Amino acid sequence: MNREEALHIFNHSEEIVSAQDLTASIESMAKAIGASTGEEFPLVLSVMGGAAVFTGMLLPHLDFPLEFD
Repeated sequence: MNREEALHIFNHSEEIVSAQDLTASIESMAKAIGASTGEEFPLVLSVMGGAAVFTGMLLPHLDFPLEFD
């Protein structure tokens, strides 16, 4: 794929999940993670390069001490 093809796909794409729905899902996930960790001191690993953006969105919602790598 070249730049023009990528731009064409980008410009003709449709939104399948709104930013508001995504934020609500991340907040829900963060609450579930917090409830399951209890008093632990978890290590959060962002395993794949593509996970970096998602992890960056999730971490601010985790309101307990943790280690990140």
